[in-house]
Amino acid sequence: MVRTALGASRRSAALPSEGVTTSPSVPGITFSDHWSFRTHGFHAPMVTDTALNRYPHYHLASDTRDKLDYERLARVTLGLAAVLRELAAEYPGSGTAR
Repeated sequence: MVRTALGASRRSAALPSEGVTTSPSVPGITFSDHWSFRTHGFHAPMVTDTALNRYPHYHLASDTRDKLDYERLARVTLGLAAVLRELAAEYPGSGTAR
C-alpha cells in the first residue's frame, strides 16, 4: 500500500515524498486522525508533512491562512486524489473493516 501510494503521488504531484511502514511505538505516529480508523481494523495510510516537528504555528491560533502555501497545497491535493484512485483500484472493497 505504501509503494502504491508513493508511486501515485510521485507521478501526479511535483513534490518530494518518502514512505515508511512503522508501528505505534514511533513517537507522534498516533497523533493523526488516521489512527482511529486503524484501531477499528481499517487500512489507513498516514499522509503528513511533519508540521508538528517543524512548524511553530501548528494547531495554534497563529496558524492563519496567510501562512499557507496554496501552490503546494494544490499539488498535494492532486497527488492525494491520484493516490485514492490507485488505492481504490488496487484494493477494491478496502472501505470495509478487516
